[in-house]
Amino acid sequence: MSRTSRLLRAAFPFARKATPALTPFRPNLVCLEGRDVPATFMVTTVADAGPGSLRQAVLDSAANTEDDTIMFDFGIAGQAVNLATPIDFTDTKMVFVGPSIPTTISNTGGGRIFNVAAGANVKVQTFTFAGGKADNGGAIRNSGTLVVSGVTFAGNQATADGGAIFNNGTLTTIDTVFSNNTAVGKGGAVANSGTGTAILTQTTIGESIDPGTNAARAGNTAATGAGVFNDATAKLFVINSTIHKNTATGAGGGVQNVSTQFAKFTNSTVAFNTAGTGGGLNTGAGGVTIANNTIFIGNTGGDVTGTALTTSKNNLIGDAATAGGLTAGTNGNIVGVANPATVLDPLFTQFASPFYPLAKGSPAIDKGDNSLAVDAAGTKLANDQNSGSSRFEPSPNGTVDIGSRELMILAPVDLTGVPPTVTTPQDKTATGAFTTVVITSDTSTTPILVTFTATKGTFIIPATIANVTDIKGSGTSTISFQTVNDGGALGAVAVIDYVPPAGVSFAQTAGEKITITAKNTVTNDMKTAVIPLIVGNAVAILTPVGFNPATPQDTARLVTVVRNPGSGPEILGFQITGITNGKLFQDAKLTVPVQENEFVAVPADAAGVPTQDSIPLYFQPTAGFTGAASFKAAASTSKDGVTGAVGVSAPLTTTIQVVGPVIPIIPADNPAFATFVNFRADGATSYDFTVNYQDDKGIDVSKLGDGDVKVTARTGTYTQLAKFLGSTGSGKAVTATYRITPPGGSFDAADKGNYVLSLVANELFDTDGNAAPAQDFDSFDVDTTAAKAGAPTAKLTATAVGTAQNGAATYDFTITFTAATAIDATTINTKDLVSVVGPNGYVASATFVSVDKTGNGTPLTATYRIVPPGGTFDKADNGTYSVIIAETVLDDAKNAVPGSILGTFAANIPAVTSPVLAGVPQFAVGSDKGVAGTVQFFNPDKSARLIDPLTPFGNFTGGIRTASADFNNDGVPDIVVGTGPGMATQVQVIDGSTLKSLFTVAPFEASFTGGVYVAAGDVNGDGVPDLAITPDEGGGPRVDVYNGAGFVKIVSFFGIDDTNFRGGARASIGDLTGDGTGDLVIVAGFGGGPRVAAFEGKSLSGTPKKVFNDFFAFEQTLRNGIFVTVGDLNGDGFADLIAGGGPGGGPRVLAFSGKDLATDKQTTLANFFGGDINSRGGIRVAVKNLDGDAQADLVVGSGTGAGSRVTSYLGKNISANGTPAENFNFDSITGFTGGVFVG
Repeated sequence: MSRTSRLLRAAFPFARKATPALTPFRPNLVCLEGRDVPATFMVTTVADAGPGSLRQAVLDSAANTEDDTIMFDFGIAGQAVNLATPIDFTDTKMVFVGPSIPTTISNTGGGRIFNVAAGANVKVQTFTFAGGKADNGGAIRNSGTLVVSGVTFAGNQATADGGAIFNNGTLTTIDTVFSNNTAVGKGGAVANSGTGTAILTQTTIGESIDPGTNAARAGNTAATGAGVFNDATAKLFVINSTIHKNTATGAGGGVQNVSTQFAKFTNSTVAFNTAGTGGGLNTGAGGVTIANNTIFIGNTGGDVTGTALTTSKNNLIGDAATAGGLTAGTNGNIVGVANPATVLDPLFTQFASPFYPLAKGSPAIDKGDNSLAVDAAGTKLANDQNSGSSRFEPSPNGTVDIGSRELMILAPVDLTGVPPTVTTPQDKTATGAFTTVVITSDTSTTPILVTFTATKGTFIIPATIANVTDIKGSGTSTISFQTVNDGGALGAVAVIDYVPPAGVSFAQTAGEKITITAKNTVTNDMKTAVIPLIVGNAVAILTPVGFNPATPQDTARLVTVVRNPGSGPEILGFQITGITNGKLFQDAKLTVPVQENEFVAVPADAAGVPTQDSIPLYFQPTAGFTGAASFKAAASTSKDGVTGAVGVSAPLTTTIQVVGPVIPIIPADNPAFATFVNFRADGATSYDFTVNYQDDKGIDVSKLGDGDVKVTARTGTYTQLAKFLGSTGSGKAVTATYRITPPGGSFDAADKGNYVLSLVANELFDTDGNAAPAQDFDSFDVDTTAAKAGAPTAKLTATAVGTAQNGAATYDFTITFTAATAIDATTINTKDLVSVVGPNGYVASATFVSVDKTGNGTPLTATYRIVPPGGTFDKADNGTYSVIIAETVLDDAKNAVPGSILGTFAANIPAVTSPVLAGVPQFAVGSDKGVAGTVQFFNPDKSARLIDPLTPFGNFTGGIRTASADFNNDGVPDIVVGTGPGMATQVQVIDGSTLKSLFTVAPFEASFTGGVYVAAGDVNGDGVPDLAITPDEGGGPRVDVYNGAGFVKIVSFFGIDDTNFRGGARASIGDLTGDGTGDLVIVAGFGGGPRVAAFEGKSLSGTPKKVFNDFFAFEQTLRNGIFVTVGDLNGDGFADLIAGGGPGGGPRVLAFSGKDLATDKQTTLANFFGGDINSRGGIRVAVKNLDGDAQADLVVGSGTGAGSRVTSYLGKNISANGTPAENFNFDSITGFTGGVFVG
């Protein structure tokens, strides 16, 4: 058969957008010679020669005339292949060796390991080359084209040049490490000789760590050019690479360049090398060196010596005296940075190729030139060394850094000071072990080193703690351990026993303090907390009073109150323990949980004076529980059990009776009346407020009205039923607005105080008719005191949330504080200062992020951050959000910014329909048999993407089956093509942007020529579409599924449970179950009945699990098979099944509700004849998102011998009865009548 290659224009002629209208361009075709099928040769033994050996695999590959792959069996992974003589590569076609689990290849005969001859083309991946020794090229001598990726060269020797590699061909290294290689002459790691071209990318040349033994490997050594030697006419590119700690006895510790062509450094780091001359880089007479965005620092013998660098920009040179002729401030160059520690952090060895991270505040940060950050072909660099960061995204202004690695942005240590506390009250003379608790956290996966130090006593730490390793010092006054973080908020919970010295009093006044430190082991950020040990006095504080519900409750939110006993010390907080049969919350919306041993503070003003003598707690029983639930509360003279506390009282046990059935109606917090906001209302004649109602069944909106909510003054006789003004939302979350009239018609000084909001019994109903009982759910303060003249002010700046924020995990806004003199900067980052209230009961306390100035001043603009509802913003979060500030920000005269609602911001995120529900907007059309197979790609408006169709299989006339999906996530769907009957099966995935091949496979045995069908969709939930391939007539009902992220086969099985059937199968992928992941649908091919089977996508990596029992879509007697696609026609969040008539039948389209199929119920959503109703060639069907709404649209193509027309129907126009209106109908292949495949 013939091989087709396609040459493309240099620039793709349209901007990439999510659903672009794609402008046509014309590819050229060059037809080449016939070819054999590529082969894979498996290495199954580490023997030097013989069947299954690496040497034999290379010989077998040489006998094949096409590109081949040599793989290593997992059974020998990690073992060493010891060669007696070198292996020679001589073929002009590509031989790919690897990938494998890292395997060492060495030469025990004292010679070279690989020879790559002139004209040979070899790629090697994930090996270690060690122990090679030869004259030129201890490990490899390359005269052809060699690519090494993920390879380590260690301990190789050259008696002349090139300790690891001698190159006079074309060499490319990617993610490669060269360590401890030696050359007697030139190039300890690499000697680039003759007219060779060496492209070193994301490569480390120098010291490294052996990942197997964790032992250090030294740098490379040579007489000249210990890292790299670049000869007289050679070309060298060093890109995103690190060259460090290499030693040359002569010139060029890092690199020696004598080439009249060039050595070019781009975004690399050359540091701490040693040489007699040019420790970092030496350019010999006549040599040409260009360096851009590169660091040369800390090199012994000079950083850059010899011939001056030409046209070099934006570099950082440590030694001004050896700067290669570059001067500070010219062409963006930074020269004369004496201390390397201010530029680079220590070597980071946790990646394949070690590198030096930029230090905090490094002068290299954001000082590169974006236009110079390009690869050897001049293409903009996408990432830095080890692809850890985008070259352009992390910096606030999008400017590239100088050096091999962008600034590492790691989360700082977050030491959450849950203080050491005793588990039960102790008197002042108690001795023995007191249990303490500390939580350390870090939002990255970086290990955190935690240390406890006591001034008097000692610690005993258990041998095993969750998420903790390397425990040291148990039984002493200083202990330490290291957390194993998971990237979430919680790093480790350590339960530690503190043992006081015998006979010592351990009240707070005894002076015992515990110092806790937490250090980020990568960034060295450290947080320290000094916490007094609190030992309670059992008689110092009276037991609190508990107010239980008077009668058993039948709601999921049971209200109880813990109250100050009314005598003794002022109670500022309560320690909650012993929660049983449910959960406790601090808010009526059940979003702020009370943890075991947590101190819940009594509400207080800015000065810390309590504003009420009790705390309401909200209890949510465990699902289905009825009976007695309980918790304990102990009073404290501190809101956190530590600061200024006298002790902790004996606990009060509170019991709550829960009876069924549970009615989960939950009135949520009021956005206008958050309890920490003082409502300044002097003279106001009315006040409107909103209440967020939530219920797991649904709120009956029709029952909302006047009198749902009662407002009562804490003091006095004021009580009023609120007037209902209206509601928004429906279902489980509804927001209702109410109005009250103040006492006496307007708020005045006499009305100052606290007001309670209560739900009136039998006014609020769920959709099942259950009524909520009477209950208090919130309160607010009225402050009629006018704001003090000249008081500081606050102004909100918040942007709307839209498409750009869809999926965002945080949202930032700013508040600008202005005062007559200065704002007290210490008051703008207090806890619970700023709160945000939004739709669906959302309430969040904003986190302080930063301030634009240091110290007191005016104005001060502070940035605050919230986490969106559910963790990320999506369309379910649309609505208005109110930003509320508490009255705690002060100026330097102690005047407060009035507490108020500062303003609002809106969220309006359009619906985004998943491809597993509606497909992609563009569609591919392939010709049926009878002509040389072509594929055209169309936009949603039916405009062609290509002026000339693709011919992926040359002059093959058996037809082309198609599908489309965005496999490489570039925003443009890619094209899947498969051969029809008449040749050995082939499937190819073609990049929709560049038209280059992303994947090619011969899926079935070479003897099978019956053709294939293809489908695409995400079955494993990784966000990348996967590829399904089925055989056509003559094959069994088999389906092979490939992971789209790397095109590794996930599963191969018979989708139709009939192993004797040989009519083939057809597949489609869509989310039938509504779980966000595509499911696999299989239907019988020609000769079979219209049988349908479906399997859950998430089950395919194990034993495929059926979504529903198999059924017949059409009449059971039919034997022409059917075509199938799946997509959400009715917009209910479940993909529906759409069947098209098979060859020989009418163009019938029949659709079933996917949601109902899960219960084995076939509910018809559509039943009509599509396209040409007189056709008897069947009809091919595909789901597409043509109009961008939440409903899938349908594209159909003419069946066998029925023309080449393509017709579409919008999902919103499709109903269970009648033929929907056509969206478009056009002839896709002029003059051809053999039929078309759509996908």
